[in-house]
Formats: sequence, structure tokens, C-alpha cells
Amino acid sequence: MFDKLKFIFIEDKTKFDGASKEDLRAHFQEWVADSFSAENPRADQKLLYDNEPVARYRFFFEIDEDALRSCGSESSGHANFVDGFSSSQDRSGNLNLAAQKNPEQPQNQVEAIEGCTDVGWMRMDMSFFMDPHFYAGMSMPVEYMWHFLYERPPAIVPNSKLMLLMQFQYWARRK
Repeated sequence: MFDKLKFIFIEDKTKFDGASKEDLRAHFQEWVADSFSAENPRADQKLLYDNEPVARYRFFFEIDEDALRSCGSESSGHANFVDGFSSSQDRSGNLNLAAQKNPEQPQNQVEAIEGCTDVGWMRMDMSFFMDPHFYAGMSMPVEYMWHFLYERPPAIVPNSKLMLLMQFQYWARRK
């Protein structure tokens, strides 16, 4: 599978240094519009496979200064995993269910980042990006996968959540 997995790295210091997530999403959406038909000449322009989003054209990783500094001898580091088609308008006021039911709880009193409580990106351990099961898990319907995994930055998604997602995906595909 890794022989067929092709990572695209886009590095443009003048364009991306200090860019907001919305700027990065806009660039990603342009890339998707240009790349999808070139990479899938027989596709009918759908970004879905069996009604599930194709992770390659839905999400991207941002490696920022913090992510680079997180790579060390003790850990594999983390990167920002970004929903490329989520916008601040989609997420504004989007509190999780616990926060809606118990807004007085300290863990549910979160300050908005980029005007939202679900910022449309999360930090993930880089070791999972090299596991093919990770990409299978990312092809689940976004409304389930995202809310299951989401940890508000600066928290890093626990590896245990990623393992559960992969196990769920494995069992769902066996049915």
C-alpha cells in the first residue's frame, strides 16, 4: 500500500508563513479542484467513495513551527490535522453536546479560537500518519469520525482514540 501512497508536500514560505487556517483551507480547496480530475480521470467529479469522503481530498496536515519542534528523540511529534472543507461559518458556535448540556462545567467553558469552539483542526501524533489503517479510518462519515476524534488544541488526540477508530473501521468493513 505504501508504494501507492503519495504524499504531496507544499512548501512556500512567502505564501504560508503566518497564514491562517482559513487561508490554508482556501489553498487546499484550490489544490483539490485542480488535482482531483487529473488524479482520477475516469471519476465523475465526486469526492466520495461509497458515500464516504475520500480523505485525500477532505483533510490535510499542517506542519508548523510547533509541530517541527515537537519531533524529538522521545516522541514522533505531532502535526495539525485540518478539515479542508470546514469553515469558520460552519463551526461558529458549534459546542459539543456536553458543553451544551452542562455549560457551567469548567472543561466546557472554552474560549473561542478563530471565532469557534470546534476550530476544524486538531493535533495528532505523527506516527499514525504512516499507518494505512489511519487512512481507512479517515474515510468514515465526517460527522461521526470528526466528533469522535476531536480534541481541542492545544491537546493532542490520544493514540487510544485513533486505535479505537481503526478497530471500529475494521469491524464495520467486515460486515
